[in-house]
Amino acid sequence: MAYGDYKYIIPYPESYKDRVEWAKHTDKLKKMTAWVSEQKWDHWGSEKTPEGFGFFFSIEENYIAFKEHLELKNE
Repeated sequence: MAYGDYKYIIPYPESYKDRVEWAKHTDKLKKMTAWVSEQKWDHWGSEKTPEGFGFFFSIEENYIAFKEHLELKNE
């Protein structure tokens, strides 16, 4: 079920056995979900996909803000 036309997929860790990588991945997902919730945006959602965990947006500006925030966190 997609929530919008704009999606951002955070890929799963490559190793299914590496607990440290999965812990980092899970923490990142929790932080990004909390950040989006704090924005009080409507028309967004998230779900597991075969490629990774997906965030979906119906409003382009929200997608752009999410992507910029995520990229700042990765620097």
